[in-house]
Amino acid sequence: MSDETVIIRKTPPSFAYLFWLNGVRRGDHVMLAPEGTTLGRSGAAEVTMDDPTISDEHARIRLEAGTWYVYDLASSNAVLVGGEPVHRHALADNDRLRIGMTDLAFRLVR
Repeated sequence: MSDETVIIRKTPPSFAYLFWLNGVRRGDHVMLAPEGTTLGRSGAAEVTMDDPTISDEHARIRLEAGTWYVYDLASSNAVLVGGEPVHRHALADNDRLRIGMTDLAFRLVR
């Protein structure tokens, strides 16, 4: 047995949240699951959004190799990040998303 101290450095955990910027949920937030969070109008989505312009399963956000990504799940009305439509997009802290008529802020905590 050795008296030597071993320091194991791990990547700090990454926590991500979505904040509503408009609508009836303005100011509300939800923590995103690293394995993925589906956003949509149906009860099957982990985050249900009451917006008639949102598809039943509109978008999914998940952590992959240390980076959070948003995916458009072939929605009727695109997922916008920074005003641009995306199919798959790496998210950065404070990115602005638009899903249907709902504006959201992506916040990352490390």
